[in-house]
Amino acid sequence: MENPDYTPILTHSVSEYNFLGWKLFTVTTKGYFGYDHKSVQPYHIDSWYVHNMPFNLWQISNWKEGEDLTSSSTAEVYAQGNFHYGFEYKSNSITVQNYYVKIYLSCDQNGNYETHYSITDLNQKLEIGPLYMEF
Repeated sequence: MENPDYTPILTHSVSEYNFLGWKLFTVTTKGYFGYDHKSVQPYHIDSWYVHNMPFNLWQISNWKEGEDLTSSSTAEVYAQGNFHYGFEYKSNSITVQNYYVKIYLSCDQNGNYETHYSITDLNQKLEIGPLYMEF
């Protein structure tokens, strides 16, 4: 990239709330982009999540963060993962809620940037894990 211009440092957050309106968790990503009207380069600074309630049962798995060139003219800075909670006792489990959250910043070769997020409910019905019983 020759003589690139840069976007400002961008930060984007999304929060999930329960049915009472209480904030459960917040996911944030931060980065910027270099562009020269021919190509774009993403720069991931940091991504994180915060549990917003005391005694929060939410667990996070498959956490990923970073940067991607999504085409020859667009790029992303992102954070993503599964946010879920349930109960487990002696290897028996019940998953009550399970969301896949992706939050990202995108930019094209001309420096046009946007923020995006998706929250996908992966648990349309109650999920019960393997049952192990001892007698």
